[in-house]
Amino acid sequence: MSGFAESIKVKVDQGYGVAVLYEFHYWMSTKPDKRLSFLSL
Repeated sequence: MSGFAESIKVKVDQGYGVAVLYEFHYWMSTKPDKRLSFLSL
């Protein structure tokens, strides 16, 4: 059972990571002025 639950957790974590990367890429592409301020941090 623990192995099954762990595999589900990994899939959820990976899916969440992909969603975050997509949101970040979209945010960066729509706000080019923010890209410079982000890189300067």
